[in-house]
Amino acid sequence: MSDDRSTHASEVTKPGAGATACPVCKTARPAGDRFCETCGHDFEAAAPVEPAWELVIEADRAYHARFAGDIAFPRDVAAHSMAAEEAELRIGRVDSGSNGSDGPQITGAAEDPGLSRRHAVLRRQPDGTYAIEDLGSTNGTEVNGRRLAAGEPAALRDGDRVHVGAWTGIRVRSRGA
Repeated sequence: MSDDRSTHASEVTKPGAGATACPVCKTARPAGDRFCETCGHDFEAAAPVEPAWELVIEADRAYHARFAGDIAFPRDVAAHSMAAEEAELRIGRVDSGSNGSDGPQITGAAEDPGLSRRHAVLRRQPDGTYAIEDLGSTNGTEVNGRRLAAGEPAALRDGDRVHVGAWTGIRVRSRGA
């Protein structure tokens, strides 16, 4: 009679306290192993860097001329940039009666009167990029000249141009893609 008390392969790889799982296939990682035994993932390789995104917000005269000829274009408005780091960035007009807790993070260039209070939202995607969605605004949202339907998300890439309100242009730039 043979004694079948040999160690099963899965018992060798059982995780101990503080063990991690493979981020690719979720197999338990035995302490100290460099490669996943199931899929070959390299635990010590540098993690891919997600691109950092920047938004350049400016008053766009050409968009204004197309959209809102009867509203005076603002004078001496400099473009400004902001890092896009949050999971969600709301675009809209500041409501003077609100306490600011749920107000927009992006208010447009020079208090753009064509912005709705809740105009659009930028949402970070799992890959680190952003998508924009119009929230049913009065004057709409355009991405690269294409008007979005309310509730329609549009993925954004480096170099894309978003227009909202009467004159606000937002250039999307990657700082590391």
